[in-house]
Amino acid sequence: RAGCSTIWIIATRFSVVVVAALVSIDKEHKNTYIVDGKKIALEEWPQRYCLGKGKKCIEETSYVSMFGPVINHDFEPWIDKNDLLAVQWTGFRTEQHKYVSLGFVKLAQAHNVNEAVDAIKSITLPGVNLVLADTSGNIAYSYAGIVPTRDPTQHHYLPLDGRSSSSRWQGFLSRSDEPMVINPRAGYLVTANQNIFSHDTGPAYNFGQQGAPPYRAMRIKERIEASLKANKVLNFEELSTIQLDDMSLEAKELAPLLGGICEERFTTKDKARKAFAQAVKSFDGRFSTDSRGALPYDLLTKKILSMTLANALDTDIPDRVAYFGQIGFNIKDALYKELTGKSTAIFAEAKNHNGSVYHLVGNACEAAFKDIVTTAGSSSWKWRWGRHHYLQRQGLLAKAPLVGGFFKDKKREVAGSANSPMAESGTPVVYGANLRFRAKMTTPPELFAVIDSGNSGTVGDKNLLDQASLWHEGKSIKLQGNWEKAQEDAAVRFSLEQ
Repeated sequence: RAGCSTIWIIATRFSVVVVAALVSIDKEHKNTYIVDGKKIALEEWPQRYCLGKGKKCIEETSYVSMFGPVINHDFEPWIDKNDLLAVQWTGFRTEQHKYVSLGFVKLAQAHNVNEAVDAIKSITLPGVNLVLADTSGNIAYSYAGIVPTRDPTQHHYLPLDGRSSSSRWQGFLSRSDEPMVINPRAGYLVTANQNIFSHDTGPAYNFGQQGAPPYRAMRIKERIEASLKANKVLNFEELSTIQLDDMSLEAKELAPLLGGICEERFTTKDKARKAFAQAVKSFDGRFSTDSRGALPYDLLTKKILSMTLANALDTDIPDRVAYFGQIGFNIKDALYKELTGKSTAIFAEAKNHNGSVYHLVGNACEAAFKDIVTTAGSSSWKWRWGRHHYLQRQGLLAKAPLVGGFFKDKKREVAGSANSPMAESGTPVVYGANLRFRAKMTTPPELFAVIDSGNSGTVGDKNLLDQASLWHEGKSIKLQGNWEKAQEDAAVRFSLEQ
């Protein structure tokens, strides 16, 4: 409307509220479980799967408990054969989602951040963080989605006790109590999947205690504060370069400490081991493609994670568990504290096993060195990050004989890591961003975007990978913000009519 500011909304991450409850099966009756000492029959949930025209359909029966749908040992081998795992998810509470789309309609109609925040309070699904800005210079953050209230006597990081009915959600947090801020005093907002609550937040907000490690958000904040200190204002182009920042503050802190231990362990060893220790010790935290310290550090910390968990649980731990973001963060945070003179509960078990955290890290140095020799060889020039941290886009038929090459992109070296603002993970990269978006809130706003591949999924099409080069060069495309002009410039148009 005339006289109103334009608003732009960005969804930064999904924060789906999911809770698991371990349910005990009645041994005498397979489809019966026990709650508060009483036997309750599982509700049957028939499922029918049909693939392709005229193909035979498969029928299966799933089961639902008072806590939610259940899975058993057949789905996850670690579940005991006498137990079930029930999944509680806000999306299953259908009575709370009578008007799922209404909130999004209100959000689309909002003219400023205040109206947008009010609209978000009526959104029940999905659970998502939203950052907002309007052309009047206002910014805001708001959480969209309902948040359950849980039994405060049970540990919020562990599966709930399905033998007690108190493990059912008791209700939902008032929408007015959900996190929200408009025009914070700092003058900016940073959201990078991190936990938005402080460590001493009360139990009512324990739904927000799980998040990605904070290092990306810390680095973004560091860059913004440095820019403000130097220039008093934020430059749009300089701010945009943060998307390509390859610095991990975690590695910057830990690498010298870990490398020093490896150096001591390898004092009388061969040149290759000494080179490994020096590479870790001198690593500056920048996961650039030319770095020779990034891979040794990455392998060493992974080895420390798996060894720490194996000691604590007295069993080997799958990599997908050991390297899970929140678990890894807690262990690395405790490791830093231990190496700077503070005792932690996490490494108490390690001390019991071998008397010293230094001994555990020393053993990890040897194990990580053997890993890097197997992975890359003993020559340090082969440890260059870009040789192992690369991105190769592949379609479903990429492994097909003869024609597979038509379904894959060339290998492109990529900087960054899971804990840097440029969050590209894996060697090779298997996880990371697929959209970079910038909005300059002028009147009208200027919008820029780039996707990591192209505008078409069709093999042989000129647009299959037409944005890949822009992505790797850190460039983006200015979007047409005028609807009428966009229609004029469109090569093809179609409309849907009732």
